[in-house]
Amino acid sequence: MGMLKMEIWSIVYEKPDDARMGFGRAVWCLSKAFLQRGAYVSVIYEKFGSESVDSEVVDGIHLYGIPSSGRLLSGRISFYTQVLHLIKNQCSKSDVNVFFLHGPFSLPLAKPLKGLGLIAYHTFGTLVYELKCSFQELIRTIDLRKLSTYALDIPIETAGLRYVDMIIVPHDMAAQEFQKIYHVNEKKILVSPYGQDVYDSFHDEKFFREVEDFRSKFMEKKIILFVGGSGWSRKGARCILYAFGKLSKNLPATLIMTGKPTEQYLNLIRKLGFKVGEDVILPGLVDDRTLALLYASCDVFTLPSLHEGFSQPVIEVMAYGKPVIVSPLAAYPTVKDGGEGFIINPEDIDSYVYTLQKILTDKELYMAMSKKAKLKAQKYSWNTIGSNLFEIFCQRFQKKN
Repeated sequence: MGMLKMEIWSIVYEKPDDARMGFGRAVWCLSKAFLQRGAYVSVIYEKFGSESVDSEVVDGIHLYGIPSSGRLLSGRISFYTQVLHLIKNQCSKSDVNVFFLHGPFSLPLAKPLKGLGLIAYHTFGTLVYELKCSFQELIRTIDLRKLSTYALDIPIETAGLRYVDMIIVPHDMAAQEFQKIYHVNEKKILVSPYGQDVYDSFHDEKFFREVEDFRSKFMEKKIILFVGGSGWSRKGARCILYAFGKLSKNLPATLIMTGKPTEQYLNLIRKLGFKVGEDVILPGLVDDRTLALLYASCDVFTLPSLHEGFSQPVIEVMAYGKPVIVSPLAAYPTVKDGGEGFIINPEDIDSYVYTLQKILTDKELYMAMSKKAKLKAQKYSWNTIGSNLFEIFCQRFQKKN
């Protein structure tokens, strides 16, 4: 690239420096890696509340909060209009512009940005396949909000892919989804996994003293951790609740479930007879330090997802040497069955219970898996992943021009 100045514009749904997982966290970690390679980095996100545009620089990264006014569709149109105005006024200052569109929310910008720079679409997988995997659970839990979001975003993804120069997905199963469902040329798809940085930030002596204090509250009980965010249906929360109901009859344990359960899940927890705060703990959406505390404190992590792009919590908890019990989609590509943990069919509740009990009672097996988990996590560094992606942007821009 010589002395050419590159600017990378990321457009994402949430404010990235506050994000705990998903696209927001990935954007923030990658942005810091791009900055280290000398790029000028700007992130645009949707802002709620006031009608004014927020502009600030955090750790050298320019953040622009764009308000969206009106209902769902009109609010989005307002957001896209303001984003385009901002970019067109700013992008002429750089020699090379990369527009990094994260998730279907930002994909409508691909067409109007065409010709201004390299357009990269970053996603977990196709929405069509995600809906197929989650549909029965969404119907069972009557999640109308999520179903309506799919109804809006699937046509957006279908129409917008033709305008992007490259599609970035976390593993080759997701790449195959795009080839099979949308007939995308494999040369247009790049596989780039997620990294982990939680352990790097929280592993000093003071932190582990906090872990000891937290663990002492549970006496001899085993701690099982589930990290669900706002997508409990897709993450298989129902399966772990039923499995825990059977397990807890034979093994003293506590289930900690982070995220935002819907009323249907709160009703299920009550129906199964769990005492909230004792049998099942619901801390809500937690900050990074609390999440790290839960990772380091749990005995086993489980994620029986019905669909998953790249499960970042899996690699993050493995960095603390914790074995995992996950569905095939949550396991790929970081977990080998019988290696860092076990891969289970989440709908087979009896097998799920047996696996949980085995890993929590077989000390020799537990220690072997713990060691393998920690070693595997060390391979996933955000700095390395971001640096590699920066090089690919450079190569793709040169090829395009």
